Amino acid sequence: MAGFPRMEKKWRKLWQRAGVFEPNLPNPKKKFYNLMMFPYPSAEG
Repeated sequence: MAGFPRMEKKWRKLWQRAGVFEPNLPNPKKKFYNLMMFPYPSAEG
C-alpha cells in the first residue's frame, strides 16, 4: 500500500471539487431529527 496516501490525496481533491460531501437539501432551514441505531450492549446480533 505504498501508493495509498498519494491516491487518497488525489481522490479527496476530486471529491471535494465535485461537492460529493455537500448535502443537497431542498429546504435547509427545515429541521429534522435522525437517530442512528445503537449497537446492542453485548455487541452481538
